[in-house]
Amino acid sequence: MEYLIYGAITNARALIEEVLLEIEERLTGQREKNGGEISALYNRIKKLINFDSGQEGLNDSLKQILQGLNSIVVGIGRLRTKASDSQAREYKPNEHHARLAVNSAMTFTSFIIESYSYQQNKKNKAYI
Repeated sequence: MEYLIYGAITNARALIEEVLLEIEERLTGQREKNGGEISALYNRIKKLINFDSGQEGLNDSLKQILQGLNSIVVGIGRLRTKASDSQAREYKPNEHHARLAVNSAMTFTSFIIESYSYQQNKKNKAYI
């Protein structure tokens, strides 16, 4: 059972990374080198899709949620480093920790995909 927990954490991070790289490729035509640092990748993508929590005119509640999304990405990246099957584990996560990572990754990736799609549809309609 333990290997499922470790693999779930690894896959949660991989899901986030792949979605971010796909959005980057669609917007820029190429995938930049990632180097394994998921927060640096997310910072690049945030600029491309206007996910800056400091932007003016954005509701304070939405700013807080966007900051939470940043925490999800950073947290899952660190959890994978310390408690997954990809590297030597510094601690042993429990099943509910893996479930938290997976569900958080799903929430994050669903929102960022929907936001990207919304922006693309809005942009395309402006030219019709």
